[in-house]
Amino acid sequence: MRELLVLDGVWREFDRGAERGLAGVSLQLAVGEIGVVAGARGSGKTTLLRVVGGMESPQRGVVRFCGRDLSGLSEGDRARLLGGDIAWASRTGPGRMQFKMLDYVGLPLISGRRLRRREPERRARAALKRLGVDGCAGLEWSELSGWQRVGVELAQAIVHRPALLLVDDLIDGLSMRHTREAMRLIRSLAGEFGFGVLIAASDLEPGMLADRLWTLEEGELTLLNEEDTETDPVVIDLPKRRRASPGTR
Repeated sequence: MRELLVLDGVWREFDRGAERGLAGVSLQLAVGEIGVVAGARGSGKTTLLRVVGGMESPQRGVVRFCGRDLSGLSEGDRARLLGGDIAWASRTGPGRMQFKMLDYVGLPLISGRRLRRREPERRARAALKRLGVDGCAGLEWSELSGWQRVGVELAQAIVHRPALLLVDDLIDGLSMRHTREAMRLIRSLAGEFGFGVLIAASDLEPGMLADRLWTLEEGELTLLNEEDTETDPVVIDLPKRRRASPGTR
């Protein structure tokens, strides 16, 4: 399979608070593959995704995306990765910004793209419909259920046809049934649109349906499901999480 993402010996350390860094992290992800990084909250999963997305710079090591070393890109080029070749889906959605979901989903199509005036709206409606959440077009983030938020975030991800989708804790808190449904949906989208997916999750469950599963603890990454390994996989007992109802806001 064609290489999409490579991290080789990546370090990212912080002087502040409880935020975890990365201690020589290495991983590979191919085009069309789905990888899950599982770890307790604060273990450094978001830091890992931010390094991949160009939002954080590693202090040591190499990050290659589509064959390019991200350290060789300008700050402007790295900033343009998100919303371009890389999509980001998070449980925080638009944060404090107030958007109707139709506008939010179409947002990546506005900047730097020569589209006809109504094309972003058309594509955003089509993406919401593809994810089965077209009824959310006129709602704001605070009005959505947990499952609707998953659909809206994935709709925004596919609207601009990325090469890589980064999913940060988006499916945490869903029921087991909805977690599996979300993973099946993500796999379907990856196959349909041809992108790779790297997911940060707080337990191992999503990784059971992924191509690659790593655990992250104390900044160190362990691959659990590598084929042809001669040793038993290291199993880390992650904290149990309380499941929220799919309809909980």
